[in-house]
Amino acid sequence: MRKLFLLLVVMGLVAIGCTDNGVSDNNPETPNNNPLSQITCNPNEILYTTKYGYPIELNNTQGFGGNIVSNTYDNGIGRITFDYDIITIPDNAFKDCNSMTYIKLPDGITHIGEYAFRGCLSLETLYLPDSIADISDNVFQDCTSLVQVTIPDSVTKIGNYIFKNCTSLTTTTIGKGVTSIGNGAFSGCTSLASIIIGDSVVNIGDYAFFQCASLTSVIIPDGVTSIGKRAFSDCTALASVIIGDNVVNIGDYVFSQCTSLRSVIIPNSVTSIGDRAFNGCSGELIIDSNIVNTSYTYYGDNVYGNDYPSLDGWLSGSKFTKLTIGHSVTSIGKYVFFNCASLTSVIIPNNVTSIGRAAFSGCTSLISVIIPDGVTSIEKETFSGCTSLIRVTIPNSVTSIGESAFLLCTSLTSIIIPNKVSKIGASVFASCTSLKDVYCKRITPPRGDGVMFYNNASDRKIYVPRASVDAYKSASYWSEYSSNIVGYDFND
Repeated sequence: MRKLFLLLVVMGLVAIGCTDNGVSDNNPETPNNNPLSQITCNPNEILYTTKYGYPIELNNTQGFGGNIVSNTYDNGIGRITFDYDIITIPDNAFKDCNSMTYIKLPDGITHIGEYAFRGCLSLETLYLPDSIADISDNVFQDCTSLVQVTIPDSVTKIGNYIFKNCTSLTTTTIGKGVTSIGNGAFSGCTSLASIIIGDSVVNIGDYAFFQCASLTSVIIPDGVTSIGKRAFSDCTALASVIIGDNVVNIGDYVFSQCTSLRSVIIPNSVTSIGDRAFNGCSGELIIDSNIVNTSYTYYGDNVYGNDYPSLDGWLSGSKFTKLTIGHSVTSIGKYVFFNCASLTSVIIPNNVTSIGRAAFSGCTSLISVIIPDGVTSIEKETFSGCTSLIRVTIPNSVTSIGESAFLLCTSLTSIIIPNKVSKIGASVFASCTSLKDVYCKRITPPRGDGVMFYNNASDRKIYVPRASVDAYKSASYWSEYSSNIVGYDFND
């Protein structure tokens, strides 16, 4: 019932606010104990209730659009009356009014100023009139008793930290007119379980839903183009995320420590993902974006003395176990999946024609890889340090295998090198301590380099075309393994 109601709100079929007729009894979101639900709010007054039955003291009495004539509390209702219709709630107006439990604002208000209700610790429900166009920063920050809020369609921007630390807030509906959700807007709303982001939203700010620990799923609509850093970080109950088809930028740490996250779909529109965006996340990552063609910026020395990226890549620290790359992806860039230590399975589509340097280096749980037919080269260190890798299928389209491409793949037992491979780099299969069978199909020995097969299994054999045995045994670098080279009849 609640979900249906929220959808009706978004569609504009249910109205919540201070209207001439009040709020009806059949509104399922109206708390039963709200004494203001059936009382009409005149344009020149504000209605409220308190815990203790006496008038509140405003922090700011200027800037409402009229002067206060009276502030009375009778029959359980507080009433602030002005000499003119109200158009604005000024900055700090009700800040730290700790005893106020309900408030009703009149139609005609267009602006709510900064910190207007900050620290109203007992405020449970607030109905915003449809006339409001602008809600400033920090307006409801630290309203720890606030349970439910509907942002009307008239609002175009949700300010920075507007609901920060509203720890009792469970449900929020964002109106159809909102285009931007400000930095930290819902950060620390630890009870927020449901949020509907309207199709008009273009930008989700930094820390927007940071530490919303009860949020279980998020659908980011197609209108959104940018998701700020740490926008959903530490949402520990978040299990699934669908990112809209127009998102271009995903910020640093955006889903960091979303430890329940099991499914993420990244669309083709995404061109930038920030550092450690999925740190601490596990489950399945589906990428249908050429974001995998980006590469790291910062470099440092690794244990092998080669230049490796820093550990601040966008998948650094992630615990995804399965990776599916969509058919729109044509290339996989440098270091993209570097050190994804939990990754066990990778599906690379046939559209991929290049895989960059060290793309899967350090994926210590990766068991098997099928390289698609369109790939022509395997770059340096592509699978180096994949210590669980048992099987690799190298397609006939590959013409070169780069330096250290399979270095320290200690579980690899067998490898077939296709007949188009004309160059094999240094240390390609070095320290593959379980490697026993190498099948090299090329009639003319590929150009080799140093320690190609250093420290393989003690009984390792290198099988080459039977007519080419002497050529291999005398070729540069291959001659180092002459005692292991054996003639073989290949059928293709």
